[in-house]
Amino acid sequence: ADMIDTLKLLHFHIGSQIPDILKIKRAVREATRYYAKLRQIGVALRDKSTYHVVVVKSTVVPGTTDDVVRILTRDHDYAADAARRAALLADGSAGAALALGSTDLTTSRAKATRLLGAAALHDVGSRLAVAKDVMGKPELSRQELAAVLRVASSLTRDLAVVHAGADRRTLANGDAADTVDRLAAQLPAAAARKAFATIDRGLSALERNAGTKLVAEWVAVEL
Repeated sequence: ADMIDTLKLLHFHIGSQIPDILKIKRAVREATRYYAKLRQIGVALRDKSTYHVVVVKSTVVPGTTDDVVRILTRDHDYAADAARRAALLADGSAGAALALGSTDLTTSRAKATRLLGAAALHDVGSRLAVAKDVMGKPELSRQELAAVLRVASSLTRDLAVVHAGADRRTLANGDAADTVDRLAAQLPAAAARKAFATIDRGLSALERNAGTKLVAEWVAVEL
């Protein structure tokens, strides 16, 4: 307490020669969240002779989910349980949570599960068939595919919880624990980490207006 003013600067790197402005914008946004939350918990960094380490066992900054829940319940008439589920699935973004809220979560999760299952297939043809199945007829819109990828991303984060033996109450898809366990049996920890990174790149490609079919096929092949 009484030391909140000692946090003066948050220094971070995302690497050199980053050509994608969207990645830079996302990194700055994430760093801003960290700075705000570090101030809230009163981390004192000034006049320290040793490193001060904060460990975050999540891909979402502490408190971010609560902020999104507050926005959804206060400004958009969400019920508390629906708001928390959307916030957890949306990786701390109120905009993404609202987009998810306008889609059929059950359908998006089923498609996300099918897409992640492609990682267990060994030939490109089978993976492309999965992408075709996920896109469906008529094909998913850009917003619908983004919702599927965001749910898939939340599932890969849940796989990290399962593989680490962490508290299962932190699962974003706690209401679909059987699905998470089935995916965990198919995707070991390293494969789940690769899937998370691949899906993140797929979402970035969608933001840059890449074709939806191309993104779905690329993700399925690269998982």
